[in-house]
This record gives sequence, structure tokens and C-alpha cells, in this order.
Amino acid sequence: MNWIARTVLACMFLSVMACGESSTGEGTSADRSAVSSDEQSKSETPQEAAAAILELVKAEDYKTLIEERYSEWQRSLAMPESPPAEQMIEQLSLQYAEQRDVLLGVYGLLAEAEFVITDDHTPQPGETGRVATATVTYQGQEVRPKLYEMENGRWGFHQ
Repeated sequence: MNWIARTVLACMFLSVMACGESSTGEGTSADRSAVSSDEQSKSETPQEAAAAILELVKAEDYKTLIEERYSEWQRSLAMPESPPAEQMIEQLSLQYAEQRDVLLGVYGLLAEAEFVITDDHTPQPGETGRVATATVTYQGQEVRPKLYEMENGRWGFHQ
């Protein structure tokens, strides 16, 4: 397995298991807001995204998971040493299968979690700059996964 595939998997796993501060900081209280019903009606909620990700993991549909929910997928493909997309998806699928129980557990909790929305003032291309963070307890450990709103209205994960 090449370094790109390992990096993508490690980062996805870390985005699920990440503890502590946001890479963009927590923001000020003025930057934070609970997801309002008005915002929810405009696009997918983070809880809906977590439920959709959970269903993809349950179905072991890792290709769709990567292509639709990994918000930096196109950037990964453009890296000079990237293998062909199908090869990367195959490699990552094997690794996601190994981490399936963790992903099922955490995304199951996230589907019911309360998220705090903050603004990332330097979003990745294709993202809106909104970051949703929830705190859940998985196997006795508090974890703070993040989802990133994409311009298509869906929420995805970072590398």
C-alpha cells in the first residue's frame, strides 16, 4: 500500500477519533451557532450526513463514501504520485473494512449527536467554510469528529 492511501485512511480515521482543539480553533462564541431549523431546511444537516455515512459503511459501499463524502477526494487524485482512482478506492476499501466497527460505532452516535457549527475562514476548494463538530463518547473515550460542509449542500470528512 502506498503512502497516499495510508495517509487518507489515517486522516479519515483521525477525523472520526480526533480529540481536542479544532485545526481552525474553536472560534469565538459569535462564530458558533447551533444548527437552526432554517439552516437545516436549506441543506443536509450534519446528523443526516452522519446517518448517510453510516449507511454507506453498513453497506460497505466505500467507493460512494470516498467519492461523495471525502471532501478532498479530487485534490488527492491530483497529487503527482497518486495511483489511479480505482486502485486507491480498492486500497482504501480494504482499510475501511478493517476499521468498520469503529466507523459504525462513531457514525451511529453522530447521527443522533448535537453539532456546533463554526466557520473556517480558509476552506478547501469545494467547501463552504462551515465546520460541524460533535462530542460523543465511544468505548469510554470522548471524541470530537468534524464534518465539513461542501458546496453541494452535503457534509463530508477531511483527509
